[in-house]
Amino acid sequence: MTAAIDRLSPLDATFLHVEDHVTHMHVGSIGILEGPPPPHDAILGTVAAKLAEVPRLRQKVRFLPLAAGRPVWVDDEHFDLGHHLRRTALPVPGGEVELCRLVGRLMSVPLDRARPLWEMWTVEGLDHGRWAVVFKLHHCMVDGVSASALITGLMDVTADAPRTGRPAAPAPWTPAPAPDAATLVAGALADRARWPLRLARAGADAVRDPGAAAT
Repeated sequence: MTAAIDRLSPLDATFLHVEDHVTHMHVGSIGILEGPPPPHDAILGTVAAKLAEVPRLRQKVRFLPLAAGRPVWVDDEHFDLGHHLRRTALPVPGGEVELCRLVGRLMSVPLDRARPLWEMWTVEGLDHGRWAVVFKLHHCMVDGVSASALITGLMDVTADAPRTGRPAAPAPWTPAPAPDAATLVAGALADRARWPLRLARAGADAVRDPGAAAT
């Protein structure tokens, strides 16, 4: 059975189209935490258990032949969590200057468009016995949910929460088959054909209720 077409919005597609080797359209966040960082296997297991709640993290962008329409989201049939979860360390003394330099280097590298457009870096070696988590996500997939869902899965509610051992086993996952090129092009052409009707409806709604159209 062919998966339903999940097309990027015009705005999200724009974030991809304006990106070049100089202007990168990913965003990032940094969380600084106290204490030693968890083992890498523990982080892998914790994030793996959360992926079912954020399906977009296992999806990549597929562009249509001849740029016939907006790109679509498809499951990455070769998804490798280890590619997205990275680990590094700061040089001594591990202060703000070293952290800023590291983040600058991480953000200077574009995300691989052949894979889901995100990375998460565990950073060891901060001063005062701390560590950090650096998230890097493309603007086309940031909806306020992806990053927060991962952060929630990595943190306890209280500082003295008991450790429960291994994270829950991830749910089985099978990537949905991607639509073929002909289906994608046909869907894009049908979507274009509907735009005049959508614009007409939007104009009629604006005439009926100008205040609502302006908000």
